[in-house]
Amino acid sequence: MNSQVLEHVLEHAAIAPSILAGDHTSPETRWREWVDLESRRRLLAACFVVDVHTGVYQEQPCVQSMGLLETETLASGLPIPLSDPTAALWEMQDAEAWVRSFGTSESPFGRLLSNLSPGELTKENVDCFSPFDRAVVLAAEALQLPRRPDPEIMDRASMAHPTADPAVERILALFPDSPLANAYVALHYTPLHDLLAVSGDTWVFGLKVKYQSSFKEQQERLRRWANSPAAAAATVHASRALTAFLEGGDRMTDGSGKERTWRDDISDYWGMYVCALICWAYGHPVGRRSGLAASENNEEDAMAWLRAMATGAAAGSDAEARERRRGAGRVVVLVRARLEEDCIGSKNRLYVDAITILKKLIEGANWPWF
Repeated sequence: MNSQVLEHVLEHAAIAPSILAGDHTSPETRWREWVDLESRRRLLAACFVVDVHTGVYQEQPCVQSMGLLETETLASGLPIPLSDPTAALWEMQDAEAWVRSFGTSESPFGRLLSNLSPGELTKENVDCFSPFDRAVVLAAEALQLPRRPDPEIMDRASMAHPTADPAVERILALFPDSPLANAYVALHYTPLHDLLAVSGDTWVFGLKVKYQSSFKEQQERLRRWANSPAAAAATVHASRALTAFLEGGDRMTDGSGKERTWRDDISDYWGMYVCALICWAYGHPVGRRSGLAASENNEEDAMAWLRAMATGAAAGSDAEARERRRGAGRVVVLVRARLEEDCIGSKNRLYVDAITILKKLIEGANWPWF
């Protein structure tokens, strides 16, 4: 996905009304042209969502080639197509039915995210969007989160004062119960690559940290972070995300009444995994000498700990927070058990690595990881 693709789709969207409304083309031709255009628009939106989602979940660069990270672009709104306005036309099975619906459709040529008025982006309105358009809005809001100069490193100031940024407040206002939104915010307060390297014992995304000195620096940075207010804030949102993943929060609004579960999205295993790592790192400074074994913990204890943290308990006084940290290891046991249920075979390398690392964290609870 690049700027040429974006320009091509938006250009065709702009001239589509004059092309498709022409009197010299057959309904069949007009319908097929519209389907081709709408397919491109929806593909662009899907690529946008996946690109941003991957960038946030794995702390990777995203959409830079489209120029969407420019300040002026973010301020004016992203030109990403929404699918709800054309949903009825999209369902038509032939040209005749499409022509009949075309004349009554409120927006036969779609709508761009940048055209939404501020009043339309409220929790109540977004709840009425389709799951797909909700994902587009969440991705767009995630791009508004402040970016660190070095995305892999949190500076001391941001660790000491994780103030509620307007972008964070907006995401939580629009998607308060969403596991994805809370996972995004948790990762916003977390030096993810340091966390992955230390928990993976020098391995990140299947690659080994090249230099021992670099790994030592990552251990030291993670130690400072785990004892900071930023880690407490990250743990609060990681706990909210895990509670929603495990208990089926973020009710879908497509009319089915179905509640979302963590198995609904192919990347949910990664969201649960990194949130479990955040909880582990938050509890490790006080819990590493206490030991941890799967037989000593149960799901009820782990869920009780998550619910307590989700209320903001991690951000309490130092003495209270220190005592509460001791139960963090139970979360690792619970998440590993849940993920292992679906980890069949070895097709997804990151999934297998996640299970393996969680197992090592349980077995090595007494180790001084950092």
